[in-house]
Amino acid sequence: MYKSTPLTILFRILPVPLILIMSVSFLWSSFVIFISFKEAIFEIVMFLLWGLIWSAIPAFRLRYIEATRECITVKSLFKSKRIDYADIVWIVEPVMVFPQVISLCYIEKDSGIRKKILVIPEYFFQYAMSSLFSFFSDEDEMTVFLRNRIIACNKDYRKRNEPSRYNTIGLIALTTIPIIAAGIVFFS
Repeated sequence: MYKSTPLTILFRILPVPLILIMSVSFLWSSFVIFISFKEAIFEIVMFLLWGLIWSAIPAFRLRYIEATRECITVKSLFKSKRIDYADIVWIVEPVMVFPQVISLCYIEKDSGIRKKILVIPEYFFQYAMSSLFSFFSDEDEMTVFLRNRIIACNKDYRKRNEPSRYNTIGLIALTTIPIIAAGIVFFS
């Protein structure tokens, strides 16, 4: 059986206060190096927007799971939900993401709606530091196990239909470019 890390709840709550603390320290350091108040506020607002987007989305999708040979059980404080491997549309483990995450897309049996969840493997840290700066890192044992179970239970599943492992890097770059451009225009 594979599980998510017990720190899942911490990763759901921690990013927002960390970004706020970093913003305050950034504001303080901006005054120390004599950047004007207007410039410092602009930098902080841009940093906050970018950081909150990239921490809020994963926080809403992050779930604690237990994966057995039969199914995946998504657990929350008061309820649990069963996801059959046959209902999973795709699975992907993005590269260069810390903490290491597994993204799953599945179809809800009741409504037929596609839902996406993120999972942090139980032993994410032992792989994370070695794969953080590697474009060609191997997938986690949990990802391999889940994919093998999906393929065994869903004959229509094709690995080529999975999203690219490199999408996250592209999205981060695309969201960073407007912020840099706004800073260049604002400070010119």
